[in-house]
Amino acid sequence: MRQGTVLPDIRLSAGPASEVSIYQYSGVVFTAVFSYAFLGETLSKSSIIGGIVILGAIFWVFENTRKEKNT
Repeated sequence: MRQGTVLPDIRLSAGPASEVSIYQYSGVVFTAVFSYAFLGETLSKSSIIGGIVILGAIFWVFENTRKEKNT
C-alpha cells in the first residue's frame, strides 16, 4: 500500500463511501485558507465561491446523515 493512500482508506473504513467521501473535499478549502493566511496568496472570487459551495455541501451531508441516524 502506498503511503499516500493510508488516511483516505482509514476514513472510508469509518462509514459508507457516500457519506465519508464528501469530507475529502474539505482539504481543498483548508489548503486555500492556509495558502492565503501563511503564504500570502490571493483568492479569486471563484475560489471563494467554490469554497463556500464545498463547505455548504459538507454541512448539508452532515446534517442529513445526523437526521437519518436519529430517526
